[in-house]
Amino acid sequence: IFNIPKCASTTLKYYFEFLTKHLHKGHMKLLFLREPYARIKSAFKMKCSNEKGTESFTNIVLKYQDYLQGKLVPYDKYNDMIHFIPQHSYMEAFGDKFDFVGSVENLGHAIKQLNTNWNIQDYNLNYENKNTFEDAEQQQFDHEYEKILQDNKTFYKKFLERDIKLYETYIRN
Repeated sequence: IFNIPKCASTTLKYYFEFLTKHLHKGHMKLLFLREPYARIKSAFKMKCSNEKGTESFTNIVLKYQDYLQGKLVPYDKYNDMIHFIPQHSYMEAFGDKFDFVGSVENLGHAIKQLNTNWNIQDYNLNYENKNTFEDAEQQQFDHEYEKILQDNKTFYKKFLERDIKLYETYIRN
C-alpha cells in the first residue's frame, strides 16, 4: 500500500491500517488520485498553514513555486517538496497496473465499493483534514492563491499537464 501525499493521505492512512489487519489474502495495488489543481492548491495551503505568521501567503506560494520552476531547494524545505511531486511520477514508479483506481473527490463511494468487494462491513471512513484556516484566513489564502494561479496559468498548465491526462484517463472516463 502506497499513499500519494495530498491525495487524502491522512484519511486513507486509517483505512490502509485497517486493511493490513483484516485482509490476509494476497495483495492488490490501490490508487487514489486527486484532481490535479485541487491537489496542488492543497499542497500550497499546507505550506501556508505551516508557515503562516512568518510571511504573507503570496510570498510562501511564490517561494514554493520558484522551487517547482527549478530554484535550488534549501535542505530544510526538501521534505516539504514531496507534496508537490506529480501524481504520475508515483504511478510510473510503481507501474501503471492497478487493481483499483478511485478518486479523492469520491472517496466515500470508492471505500464503499472496496468494502463491498471484500465483504467488509465494520469500517466507517474517518475523514480528517489537517489543513484548515479560519474563515478570514481561508478567504485571504483563496484570493492570493487564485491571483498567483492566474498570473502563472501557463506554468501550472504545463506542470500539471500529465497529471490532468492521468486523472481524465482513470477518473473522468
